[in-house]
Amino acid sequence: MRMIFVLVFWSTLIVASLGLCEVAASQAAQPDKVSTSTRAWSVLHVGMLLYTGDDGGGATTLSVCATLESYFKVVEGTVPASCKHVARGQAAYVTRIISSSSDDPDSGTKAPHILLRAASDAWSGYTSIVGEQPAVPIGTVLLIEGGSDSDSRLSPTQGSDINVGDVLEKNTRVRVLRHDPATGDRSLKVLVISGKDVGHEGWIFANGTLTLDGETAYLVDWTLDR
Repeated sequence: MRMIFVLVFWSTLIVASLGLCEVAASQAAQPDKVSTSTRAWSVLHVGMLLYTGDDGGGATTLSVCATLESYFKVVEGTVPASCKHVARGQAAYVTRIISSSSDDPDSGTKAPHILLRAASDAWSGYTSIVGEQPAVPIGTVLLIEGGSDSDSRLSPTQGSDINVGDVLEKNTRVRVLRHDPATGDRSLKVLVISGKDVGHEGWIFANGTLTLDGETAYLVDWTLDR
């Protein structure tokens, strides 16, 4: 009786192991079978995590202010004492969204303003959504847009020369391994999971990528009429 029990036990264990192997093999054969929805991380909403951009014009910092009125003074060319210059690429949460008004000094963009709180809790303040970047979750599958060779190159380091690296073909799929926009260089470390370079790792520019549902992975989607 004991021998029969042992045989049944090992037979069950082997069948279960084979089943797990089949599941693993199926997942490996379909590495990009993931949710295509980007609403949770790319569409502007209270609570979203993003990375700070900069003020433009060659700036490497972003102005954030204690009040929205103070931020408007920055837009008009002065910097009140209540405003801070936050380094580009800082992780922060959106805690409030204020729709654009025709009276705003930057109303031409019709972009909303936001209240940010640093993920480190080191600072908070008002700024514009323009130029902020969504935090792309690790494991996200993206498409290479193929707009230009420089934006499509898989380079060995973030700061590699613009012409260094293999050019990935349009619609090549890559899986995000790391997102680090602090340097202003290539911000995404990826693993290529389709095309001629499958299996290769390297750094690419986020502005050369699209989500699986065709949206840019580079900027926050701040359209509020959804």
